[in-house]
Amino acid sequence: MCSTDFFQFLVSWIVNNWCPKARSEVPGLNINVRAIDVIWRTRKAECEEELKKIMGVDELDQTGRAYFQHNRTAAKVVLDGLSVAERQKLDAEVICMKEKGHDKETQKL
Repeated sequence: MCSTDFFQFLVSWIVNNWCPKARSEVPGLNINVRAIDVIWRTRKAECEEELKKIMGVDELDQTGRAYFQHNRTAAKVVLDGLSVAERQKLDAEVICMKEKGHDKETQKL
């Protein structure tokens, strides 16, 4: 009959050696980051002001259906209103997020 030391040794060996090739060949990040999502996150106040105009209200109900139906439209209006320099900066940020992943603040969400 085997001792518990042997089982502990066996378990630790399996943990350390299980699928070593799979770990070393993990593909890079494949995150779908779009400019409109970055705009919504980074310029939320502007997007919400545009959303108020679209919905024709003074106060937004963030739990309402219309909020989610029109938030992309509002973000698109803000995106279309960017200057060339701002758009280039935004595109660079999108590329950076695709390569490095989301920042820590976004990952908490």
